[in-house]
Amino acid sequence: MQSVINSDKTQYLFQTQTINNQIKATFKSYVDANGNPLDGSQITLSDGSLLKNITWDASGKALNATLQSVDGNIYTFTNKAVTSIKLPSGSTFQNITWDAQGKQSSATLTDPTNNQFNYVGGILSTIKLSDGTLLQNIGLDSAGKVQMEY
Repeated sequence: MQSVINSDKTQYLFQTQTINNQIKATFKSYVDANGNPLDGSQITLSDGSLLKNITWDASGKALNATLQSVDGNIYTFTNKAVTSIKLPSGSTFQNITWDAQGKQSSATLTDPTNNQFNYVGGILSTIKLSDGTLLQNIGLDSAGKVQMEY
């Protein structure tokens, strides 16, 4: 026996071996109805993205995980919410929080040169440059040019 295919298209895959003239079937992986394999530690999604380091809540839903998307972004989920995003450029959004409506409440973007851009309510609030200079009270003037204090 290599697999069990259910009517809902989910599958249980097994690895078999013969020991003392008996066939031993060992659970290998589960494939959901969409064809995504789950080996217990990671899931390859149909678009090629990889969901790994998964922990589950009591109802069987993913609680914490890391998603590596096909475009190279790496998303960290904590308590079912995105808490960090690492971009292929080396920049990282971290300390991401969300309001009750599911909108970004705060976040910090650190670029590869260690400049930190702090966002509150989706709006850039301060920039801490890698040399320690703090730019604050960032806004736009009537002509749409950036205004700030430092």
